[in-house]
Amino acid sequence: MGKTVLAAVFIMVSFALAHAQQITVISPAAGNNWHQLSTYTITWTKSGAMQATAAIRLRRAGSPESEAATVQIVDGTANDGSFSWTVPDTVAPGNYFIRVRTDDSTVIGDSGIFSIALPLARSLSIEIPHGGESWEIGSTKAVAWLASNIEENCRLVLLKGNLVVGTIRDSFPPGQGGHAWNWKVGDYLGGGPAPTGNDYHIRIETVSGNFPSMPSGPFTIAPLPLVFHPLDPKPGFNILLRPDLMPCLAWGGKRPYLLEDWKVTIRVKNIGKAASAATTLQLYVEGKGTYSVQVPALAINAEFSFQNEYSWGTLGHKTVRVTVDPNGQVTESNENNNMISGSIAVISVFQDRFVAETNRCADPN
Repeated sequence: MGKTVLAAVFIMVSFALAHAQQITVISPAAGNNWHQLSTYTITWTKSGAMQATAAIRLRRAGSPESEAATVQIVDGTANDGSFSWTVPDTVAPGNYFIRVRTDDSTVIGDSGIFSIALPLARSLSIEIPHGGESWEIGSTKAVAWLASNIEENCRLVLLKGNLVVGTIRDSFPPGQGGHAWNWKVGDYLGGGPAPTGNDYHIRIETVSGNFPSMPSGPFTIAPLPLVFHPLDPKPGFNILLRPDLMPCLAWGGKRPYLLEDWKVTIRVKNIGKAASAATTLQLYVEGKGTYSVQVPALAINAEFSFQNEYSWGTLGHKTVRVTVDPNGQVTESNENNNMISGSIAVISVFQDRFVAETNRCADPN
């Protein structure tokens, strides 16, 4: 009788311990759609004391319970609840689930059924320069690009004709959609400035080099011209007389609520010492895209302003960026103050909506 009781206790304890150990796969969740060549994070939780390492397998939904029916993702990874996985293109599209188990196979957890599809359409393209620009050496110009489903870091490369001159920006996330970066014309890493001349191009590519864009249209790196004051009383003393366009942002003294219409005011001032020809500006608002506006010719100390109205359906900071003269149509005395960015905080009705800073201008220096 005593042995029977001990055996029963042993079975109950073993059963309790077995059920105390549990792996629950959180991601992928049932109904998720993952794509070949994209990277995802497999996540799971665990309870109870168990082996410190785990094995992860991909199994086709409805496949038989045999090791031959699985795709090995990893063995011996830390049983810490997270693993980054790039779906290989050797995995056929279809319905699958992820199995996470201890390496000794004593504890097993399965995800919900999810699908693996063909790779997302990927693209990289240079938008600015688009070709035909003449950018003065040493000036600052915005290089802009579009990226779609590019997860690897990228670089910007300067070419003359078909020959690579050098990398002008290295290893940065390209983002999704349109983005821009200020380039000091002619500079490149480890050298420069590039000599003045025509038939220059800029290309964006992944750091591995396995996904390059088509190069931009040809543009010219021009020498810095001298403009002389016609009434200079000191012969030989040169004074540069040029316009200088500076953008400013303003959005009132309060922060917007969800779905509340909100006006963003843009001003462009000519703070230079000469009148400016007509040009354009680009207004980027996160979640709303890029809006192009014609800027008229501006006399000295004149300014141009306009407003756009937006609303947002999600909380958080929304980036706003203004770039004046993005194509380098106007030769300015200062090319370093053509871009200004800020953020608008979209808040809930329970937050304080008043803000101190409501007007920002690019650094005039």
